[in-house]
Amino acid sequence: MLSGFLIVMMVLLAACDSLEPDAPDRLVAEGFLTTGSDDVVVKLSRTRPLQEPFPRDGTQSAVTDASAFITFNGTTHELLPDEAVPGRYQLNGTADLSAGRAFAFEATWQGQEVYADGALPPPVEIDSFSVSITEAPIQAVLFDSVFVDPAPLDSLQLDSLRTGAEEGFVYPVEITLWWEDVEKDYWVRTRLQPDIRAGGALDNFFLRPEDVQQEAEAKCPEDAACSHSTRSWTGVYGVPVQEEDEPLPAHSVLLALIRSDQTYAQFAVSRDDPARRDPVSNVEGGLGIVTGLALDTLRIQIPQ
Repeated sequence: MLSGFLIVMMVLLAACDSLEPDAPDRLVAEGFLTTGSDDVVVKLSRTRPLQEPFPRDGTQSAVTDASAFITFNGTTHELLPDEAVPGRYQLNGTADLSAGRAFAFEATWQGQEVYADGALPPPVEIDSFSVSITEAPIQAVLFDSVFVDPAPLDSLQLDSLRTGAEEGFVYPVEITLWWEDVEKDYWVRTRLQPDIRAGGALDNFFLRPEDVQQEAEAKCPEDAACSHSTRSWTGVYGVPVQEEDEPLPAHSVLLALIRSDQTYAQFAVSRDDPARRDPVSNVEGGLGIVTGLALDTLRIQIPQ
């Protein structure tokens, strides 16, 4: 009886091995062509088996022996590997990256062929911004590096679950951006990236620091100066302090406004989706994204 059981187990294990062969490495391309820029750069890497540790610097995943080309409106340019940065391929020569230019990217590596295409969107510009800060910090609960209003916790009787949580105070900082849209189906990504040099980045204290939405659906301010083409977005982040009478720490904030297509929007949303192993890709035959975008950034000081 035991011998029969062992035979069955050996058959099952052999079947599992046959059903899970080592998958070949897949080529991953990532390139963001910026309207008005003179840089054409695409990064090439390869996927790694789940059991292999992923290197922090990414050098062991970099692909350095691929053939890569990019075509702008019928003119093809070779992308050459950067010897100083493994996996980085850059344009050999110059190209016109003005708005509306169509492009097609292709690369070959170890018998794999990948392809992606797109077009450069119109430029985007932050017209103006406003900053709103409370005069005093509000009371909050710091829980797993994120602050929340303590009232809902109390109402839900979650006091017993506050393991590792601590009472504190937070300054909410609200910033509104305004810009002019275009009459086409583009998407925008808006982002606030605060930084305190003495204390490090505030990435863990975001409330609503960024958003991805169809540009036509962005809010139009309801005032006399608003036109049908004016769009706005309001983001909020929090700065924690130890005491109720402690002043707001001085820091800078990077305001970012990105215009691109739906492919970029899907990629930006899905890259941090815990339910997905890979973000949405527009690279045929491989993984990643090669797309065009328009970008405007502005760094401001808080308090002003």
